[in-house]
Amino acid sequence: MKILLLLVMLTGCSAFDAPKFKPTQYNTKLSLTIIPTTDFSVLAKKHGYESLGGMTEYVDFKGKAILYIPMLKEVRDGYTMCVAGHELFHVILGNFHDKDEGKTCYR
Repeated sequence: MKILLLLVMLTGCSAFDAPKFKPTQYNTKLSLTIIPTTDFSVLAKKHGYESLGGMTEYVDFKGKAILYIPMLKEVRDGYTMCVAGHELFHVILGNFHDKDEGKTCYR
């Protein structure tokens, strides 16, 4: 039974391609401007996205960036924390996904 369960789990995992992780830089000294945002529609349109939940705009590629993240609704707002972490790691590691693959945080 354990072998069957393991086989099903491995088959399920192989159906999804693991994301290719190719950091463009690894910054440890950061200079961030954080802009809490309630409406991402203008920002999405400006940059050619259908929709956005957050965004990193590089000022330079040495750790200076502007992070657009959702406005916190409460201190334990898991969605905002997820988006903030995702965008922060863009500043630290660079672009690690294609344009339309950024939806890693769910409400």
